[in-house]
Amino acid sequence: MVNNDSPKMRRLKSDYENIISEFSGNKYINVEPLEESPCRKYRVIYKFNSYSLKESSKSKIQVELKGPQIIEIDLLENYPREKPYFTYKTEIFHPNFGNYICIADHWAPSSKLTDLIYQIGDMLLYKTFNSTSPLNAKAAVWALNNIEKFPTEKINLRMIDFKL
Repeated sequence: MVNNDSPKMRRLKSDYENIISEFSGNKYINVEPLEESPCRKYRVIYKFNSYSLKESSKSKIQVELKGPQIIEIDLLENYPREKPYFTYKTEIFHPNFGNYICIADHWAPSSKLTDLIYQIGDMLLYKTFNSTSPLNAKAAVWALNNIEKFPTEKINLRMIDFKL
């Protein structure tokens, strides 16, 4: 039997409420709960372009800008002690995207899930990336050689469209 008043359940409910409040009206980020509250799974749709691998030959990597980007969040059994697990459902070419999305040391149980959603958006825009311990070494080399192409778009992800 699940204790609906446990600290974990309160945290899941709080995260759900914060996500709905934070991203309601955001013109660049839509967040869809994949379950009823308290929700452990979300789909995030980033409505802007990011790089994907077009073709790869031995001599040259070719990329193209594509969007929207779709990320899924899974709040695993030991959440919030363990960080959320992020996967991507669209083709994304980024140093920190492999079988999952590496958020490195940006998680503590007190961290806000909404901040991580923005952080991944900044990664997709190539405002941030870690090339020293990449999940995708080819993307890291490419990124270091193409810094002048970043960010992919000059937008503020925290921009909200208010409907009157």
